[in-house]
Amino acid sequence: NNSFGGFFSYFFKMSIENYCSKLKTSPTWDHIFQDATVQTINKANHTYCDKPYIPTNICHQEPTYKIEFGK
Repeated sequence: NNSFGGFFSYFFKMSIENYCSKLKTSPTWDHIFQDATVQTINKANHTYCDKPYIPTNICHQEPTYKIEFGK
C-alpha cells in the first residue's frame, strides 16, 4: 500500500512496541506474531487492492511465519 506500507511489517512493528511496553508482562514472540497476523488480515479485508472499488478487489492476506527456537 503506497500510503501505509507493508501491512504485516507495519503491524509487526506495532506489536513489538505494544508487547514490549512497561504495561505488558511476559510478552512472547508467539503473542507478537499472532497479533501482527490478526491485524494484517483485518486491514487487508478492509482495503481495496485494485480499482474499481468493488468487493472482488478487496485484498486478502494471510501471513505465515515460523518460529524456530535456538536460531
